[in-house]
Amino acid sequence: MFSAELAAPPEGRRLPRRAVQLPGQMASQGGWRALGRVVDLTRFGARIETATPMKKGAELFITLPAQPALRARVMWTDDLAAGFLFDKPLTAEAFKALVERYQIASHEDRIAAARRG
Repeated sequence: MFSAELAAPPEGRRLPRRAVQLPGQMASQGGWRALGRVVDLTRFGARIETATPMKKGAELFITLPAQPALRARVMWTDDLAAGFLFDKPLTAEAFKALVERYQIASHEDRIAAARRG
């Protein structure tokens, strides 16, 4: 298992994000659905890679493994990813379970491990 905490979150973030690889599904109230891969996660939001275009400000439901759907807002988008802010944070227990199962080494962790030899 890799380090659970980073030294400090980047400016403007409540908590540092954890590098993960887990499936995620996005859906609208109107029935639209898209698949994606969650690549970083906090209790308050996620970055999801998806080939489906997202619209900034859109309200969607995000489904993560073994969790009830979370209402979320698209905060930013680029060609292949979008950042989501959850309306209600994940519980500490749910966050811990997801990270323990799906966490991967972050870029910074891999660099630090390489330097240690």
